[in-house]
Amino acid sequence: MHKLKKFLENKMFLISLAVILLIAAIAAPFVKITVKDKHEKLPYSDFITKVEDGKIESALIASDGEKILVTLKDGKQFAFDNPRSPDFQEFLLKNDVEVETEKASILIGVLISLVQMGFMMWLTYFFIQRIYKSVSSPNTNANVNVTEEAEVTFADIAGNEEAKEDMMELVDFLKNPVKYERYGATPPRGTLLYGPPGTGKTLLAKALAGEANVPYIALSGSSFVEKFVGVGAGRVRHLFEQARKMKPCIVFIDEIDALGKRQSGSGAPANDERDQTLNQLLVEMDGFSQNEGILVIAATNRLDMLDKALLRSGRFDRQIHVGLPDVNARYEILKLHSASRPLNPEVDLMTVAKMTTYMSGADLANVLNEASIYAARANHS
Repeated sequence: MHKLKKFLENKMFLISLAVILLIAAIAAPFVKITVKDKHEKLPYSDFITKVEDGKIESALIASDGEKILVTLKDGKQFAFDNPRSPDFQEFLLKNDVEVETEKASILIGVLISLVQMGFMMWLTYFFIQRIYKSVSSPNTNANVNVTEEAEVTFADIAGNEEAKEDMMELVDFLKNPVKYERYGATPPRGTLLYGPPGTGKTLLAKALAGEANVPYIALSGSSFVEKFVGVGAGRVRHLFEQARKMKPCIVFIDEIDALGKRQSGSGAPANDERDQTLNQLLVEMDGFSQNEGILVIAATNRLDMLDKALLRSGRFDRQIHVGLPDVNARYEILKLHSASRPLNPEVDLMTVAKMTTYMSGADLANVLNEASIYAARANHS
């Protein structure tokens, strides 16, 4: 019963039902006209004979021109197909047959027009509703990853010691906001992690949530931008509505350069959508209260491409460089990733670290993974 009530409350269902009932009401007179007074058919040759014999009183031509209803002088009525001969009507008039043409009902014509207009209005409303739902429910297509309790901490990350030290201060902001408020300090609203790909920016953001023991909401900057103008801005609003319900929390936006590129001002629709989405993000960050409890972390590989409005004070003004690991950091990363693998005692990880200059943490993890694959192929233990 509850499901039925909920179904009937659906506006689209009620509108569709009203349209169907209206069409049924309009169609009823047509059905009645089609089946009423089924007249006996009269062969055309017999009709001509009766006309010449003076037995026909009148002939009524249907409004669609398909049928002719004839009335004999004795009151009987017959119907036959209209021959559509150019001199047919003249032939009837010469034989003193009264000829009439059925007039279409004005009311029916008006009703048909109303049905057509109503259908077009319903169709327009249907498509507007579809577009509105895509804008007002932006979370449907956005790939948002919500983690209530992040299991990763800074202890699980090798290297990036300077970046971890900078981020430990953010942990204190989340855990003890009152301490900073007492001295009039405003916690940072946004922190930008920048550096080459594969250096562990995403892992650092997740570890920050694990250290602070707060929920972690992550998504990509490209998830905001769509072909419909306004969809991205709606997704930003929904994201921060969700964050306010879960505060204190961390919102992580990966690849923010897909969203926060310098505003082009070219007027192209795709750029308009990106600019509106970026503006909405800035509005949301400016709207944080002093003790909101939401920390926005963003990551990018291209700091030079970001809009200056993102980097001004009060937004992503705290920037942490996450660079390629040095030889000692590479050694620690190799040791961390090889801990769960059966490593040959003759392998010197420091030597490997010295041979892998300019490799990121992701590259080093891939080196060990490829070595494990080769070992499995050779059936080494």
